[in-house]
Order: sequence, then structure tokens, then C-alpha cells
Amino acid sequence: MSTRSEPFLWIHFGGIIMFPLMLAIAVLGLGMGQRYSYLIEFPLLIIIAVLPILVMQFYRPFNIFSILVFALEPEVLSQIQRKILALFRRRQQKIVNAIASGFMVLNLYLLYNFSSGTIGLISWLPQQRIFGLAIASLALLSSNLFLQIPLNAFQVLLTSESELAQIEQCSLSEIASEFTTPGIKVNQIPWLTTATSKTENIN
Repeated sequence: MSTRSEPFLWIHFGGIIMFPLMLAIAVLGLGMGQRYSYLIEFPLLIIIAVLPILVMQFYRPFNIFSILVFALEPEVLSQIQRKILALFRRRQQKIVNAIASGFMVLNLYLLYNFSSGTIGLISWLPQQRIFGLAIASLALLSSNLFLQIPLNAFQVLLTSESELAQIEQCSLSEIASEFTTPGIKVNQIPWLTTATSKTENIN
């Protein structure tokens, strides 16, 4: 019984590769148009792109048993999978989320000041500030998500078998009320359900 045999964790950990791509898109958006005011734009970007993911991870962690537009029904999750979900509520997860959010604010500050150097790269795009801020906000929100979720998944992957065995699994009502589960609820995601079943049989 090990967290490292759960394919959902590896998939979400692999999402870290999207982090730099989203930052690159964000810096291009920040370089578009004439800036309004640093005192307006910078706090607004923090509110839109950083705080929502931090609040989500603090109070209703992302349910990693969802991929793209599909999410597994709580009833079909195995005992081990429900234990894995319980690991996402640990205090150490929240500490890492807070540190990652601070890192995102630092990144935003650096990108905001660097973005003026990208004007030549995006001169063919509409130079409307509101359009650029919209692109930057969505890209930064996505980059934050692709940082926070993989970091949380990595922590769970490092969990020892003894700790996993001792933790109490989440109840069905807790999964529904205490986790953020995006997507359409389904009983199986074929290619993942098969992989999960095989690993459970091995354990």
C-alpha cells in the first residue's frame, strides 16, 4: 500500500511542466498596452491570480481524482484513494501552499517589471491594456494552479506506507463537502481506472 502506485498523483505532479509555459504567456499579456497604475494593477493581479488558489487549497483542497472535464464519483474511490485524499488536508500541505503563494507574488513582481521588454514580441497583438491584463490574469491563475497542485501531489507521493496506513480515510460526505471537485462525475475514467485497479491488486 503506497501512494507512489497511484497514477492520479503522478499525472497531477506532471502538471508542473505547464507552470513555466503559463508564466511565459502571462509576461506577454503584461507587456500589452499602456499601464494604468502599478498600485491598481499589481494588487488586482494578486487578488485574481494568487488568492483564489490559496483559499481553495486551505479550505477545500483540489480533488486529484479528476482529470480534465471528468471526476470520479466519491463512491467508486478505493479505501487507499480516500486515505490519499485525507493526506491533502494535513497542516504541512497548507504550509507549502502558503510558501508557494509567496513565491507566486515574487514571480508576479518580477514578471511585471520585466514585461516592458516583451513589447517588440507582441506588437502584432491588439495593444489594449484590459485585453493584456485579462490574458495575464488567466495565465497567472493557471500557473499558480500548475504550481500548487503538483507540489501537494509531490508531498503525498513522499508519504511513507506506515503514515498512509495510520491515517483515517475521508468519508463520502467529507469528499463532497471539503474538496473542490471540478468536472463531470463519472464512475470510471477507463485508462486510469484500469491502471489503478492493477496497482491495487499488486499491493
